[in-house]
Amino acid sequence: MKSILQSIALVSAILFIVSCDSGGTSGVTSVPITPPQPPAPPADPEFGLDGRAVKGVIGGATITVTDSAGADVAIASGGTTGADGSYTIIFDQAEVSAPIVVTVAGGDGATMVCDIDLAGTDDDCAVGDGTSVAFGESYPLPATFALRGLVAEVPTEDGASATVNITPASDLATNLALASADTSALTAADVEDASSQVLGLIQTITGTDLSGQDLNDIAIPDVADSADAAAASDSSLALAAFSAAIIANQGEGETVGDVIARVNASLSANEEGNLAASGTELSSLTNSVVTALTTVSAQVTAGGGDSSAVDAAVDNAEAIEEVYEAIGDEDVSVPPVPEPGSTAPADQTKAFISTFGNVVSSALATTGAAGAGGDGQSATELFATELDAVAALNSGPATAASGALKDAVNATVADLTEDGTIAFDNADATNPVTFSLTKAGTTFSIADASSTQTSADGTVVVISATTGTSDGAGVFSLEGVTMVTTTPGAAQGDDPVTTQTFTAGTLNGAVVDGNTVTTFVGTVNGTSATTSFGLNIVYTDTVAAGSDTYTATISFASATADDLSLRLSGTVGEDISNYSVTAGGDTIAFTATPTAVGTGTVVFSDGTVLMTLSLESGSVVADQAGNIAVLTVAGVETGTVSANGTVTYSDGSIQSLPAGIF
Repeated sequence: MKSILQSIALVSAILFIVSCDSGGTSGVTSVPITPPQPPAPPADPEFGLDGRAVKGVIGGATITVTDSAGADVAIASGGTTGADGSYTIIFDQAEVSAPIVVTVAGGDGATMVCDIDLAGTDDDCAVGDGTSVAFGESYPLPATFALRGLVAEVPTEDGASATVNITPASDLATNLALASADTSALTAADVEDASSQVLGLIQTITGTDLSGQDLNDIAIPDVADSADAAAASDSSLALAAFSAAIIANQGEGETVGDVIARVNASLSANEEGNLAASGTELSSLTNSVVTALTTVSAQVTAGGGDSSAVDAAVDNAEAIEEVYEAIGDEDVSVPPVPEPGSTAPADQTKAFISTFGNVVSSALATTGAAGAGGDGQSATELFATELDAVAALNSGPATAASGALKDAVNATVADLTEDGTIAFDNADATNPVTFSLTKAGTTFSIADASSTQTSADGTVVVISATTGTSDGAGVFSLEGVTMVTTTPGAAQGDDPVTTQTFTAGTLNGAVVDGNTVTTFVGTVNGTSATTSFGLNIVYTDTVAAGSDTYTATISFASATADDLSLRLSGTVGEDISNYSVTAGGDTIAFTATPTAVGTGTVVFSDGTVLMTLSLESGSVVADQAGNIAVLTVAGVETGTVSANGTVTYSDGSIQSLPAGIF
């Protein structure tokens, strides 16, 4: 209960307040009371991106960003790359829908450093306007140039930054990710898969271990700066070489942007999530990577660094390039980079061994050679014998002999303008070419044709034909064709040995789309039952006008339903060493690197796994552990093959190959 004093005090206080507000002149001054203000809202967090743009260092380039739906992201600061290609940008919006794509554009003073050294020349990088600059020099980038990178997630905390390195590798990954998303919004899975696919390609080519990494994890050095190159990691140097390879792959009249677009267009992801491209396209790209790695190695050494890892990458790239070249227009599947501890490389090796066995078995069934081998030859040895037969048909002296005969016939047809007969003789005692040519109206008849070529090692090839006709300009037909290959004796003073004859043949020439196409049909006969397969071979030789290189597709007549074909390429007058064999729907490449006659290394591959064997004097040589072959994926050993056909895989599993394969 309130006391009387409390009640009086309360009434007095009310009266006092009223008197203050009554407008009177009592002399009492009113005091305004300011209500408390609400606290200011927190400032939007500042977050953004950082990284480096390198295809050769790109300076002064404008940066734009788009979100997962392709909408522009506002940039508050940092929209240009620095002189060293680095950049830091802050977004001018509170939220960004990731993944995002970052693009650097040419024009407005943007420049790029030439990052390839072509054997000391001063025209290493074509600017695109008919001029060139030397390695290490900068040149302007046109406004049409653009290079992209991307990242799956963008942290939005105040002061946070995501790294996006922008290179030809990241541009390829962006292309793949956007193709995967198609018309939908870009997802983190699209980005992560694309990064893994591109890293898998670079690891396959260079043999550099990139497992467990993301494209944005790998810093990109300036290879024109030897100190920067020497301080870089192996993975950084591998990506730098991939970037520099773009210039090495630049064709006549192409800009840098043209090359990047062409390389991107040649590579796509298949249903299995692997990168797919033709062997020819991958061979071209890998050749350029070899050139770039050579530059990188020299720069690392110049900067006082250790170039051994780069030199090993050169060896790996050269080996896989030969495989790609042999596979040719067939598609190659390149797997993504494996996660650390993944069984994928071992699984890929097991799949290769299965494919290899299928190709050999199918090839032998198709050619009819499976029943041969009375002297104990294994299936693989028989298969190798068949490849040797093809090699003899396309040896240096064989292609030189057929080329000399073709050229002489074409030239004589052109010179013979009146009806009559000419007995042609090139008067060359070492490599004679002779034939009789008769003109009757518009018809030219050939008789008793012969062409001989002798190689430096004493191998002699003689091609002869009994009759034929010619219309000139590369169009001709020869009948009764034989080709005999004779090699020197095993020891000095021994008689020469006839190692192969090609009989009952026809040789026809035509011109198709400006190329000379030669068809060679006949039967190959060796010196024994095991090398006399009685194969009917159709040999198509395509020689570009004015060029001495050729591509040959060889198919075997077969009583089975299986198709078998070989593809090879080479230079007229030089022995060939690379094939691809397609049988039973599978393709295996076969490459040889001789160090002497019958000695060197032989590689079988599907474009992912390499199976390497060593030869000495024509025989497979086992190592100290008794293994005759080593299996590798991207430079890492994934298995071995023993002399008795036992395959031991890197995951510890063991497989016995069918009897006779090895």
